[in-house]
Amino acid sequence: MNIRMLGPLEVISDAGATLGLGGRNQRAVFAMLLINRGTLVARDRIIEAVWGENLPADPANTLQHYVSRLRSILGPVAGTGASRLIERVDGGYRLTVPAAWVDADRFHLALGDATTARRRGSVGEAETLLTGGLDEWRGEPFEDLTYCEFLQEDIRRLAENRLDAYEELFDARLALGRHRESVEELAGLANRHYLRERFWQQLMLALYRSGRQAEALRAYQEARRRLGQELGIDPGPELNMLEERILLADPDLQLVETSTPLSNP
Repeated sequence: MNIRMLGPLEVISDAGATLGLGGRNQRAVFAMLLINRGTLVARDRIIEAVWGENLPADPANTLQHYVSRLRSILGPVAGTGASRLIERVDGGYRLTVPAAWVDADRFHLALGDATTARRRGSVGEAETLLTGGLDEWRGEPFEDLTYCEFLQEDIRRLAENRLDAYEELFDARLALGRHRESVEELAGLANRHYLRERFWQQLMLALYRSGRQAEALRAYQEARRRLGQELGIDPGPELNMLEERILLADPDLQLVETSTPLSNP
């Protein structure tokens, strides 16, 4: 089973069928259990999160009905007893699923493995792991459940994690000498997420190492313009220093070959 939250909420069976999770409130109940997977969630907490002040006539009974329907949907394809998949424990519910079933867990596992690989000098392996982790994404997290206030913190956190992963990915690709092929995607990331100066730094470095010094300097000016226009701030010292080094054609900006393994044997 494949439970996907890095995009619209979906559950896919091993046979490739998309399971219907019901209406918006039933999907919200599942999302609440999913973001707290492995943890007991009190019944009253679920009710407050899903319905707020717009309570049904009998919220506890309605919640129990939704949980029962979710068990009937998920249990047969999960290869486990439905009651063990979503347990009722001490006035609450707990969703228990293996990390391998959840796209967000696979994504974070790939990031952790990539960090380990990078620390031991296996940059090529780190790049492969990061690429695979980012391939789990199909859009914005919980794209179809943005009306759920209780999901907003998780949506923001996951979105930031995704951008962190892109920064690590392009650090790896630049270390591997893949400058020219990185320019277009970095330009898009820098312009969409212009507050993250690391994307501008990576773009400038990719352009410079591709023999496009003038374009690298124009990228700095664009970053400066965007930051000043939108927030009234100047670029940080690292970005300013990189511009100065590019102006001076600092030879140390070029990729230096090392004896450290950059790819898998």
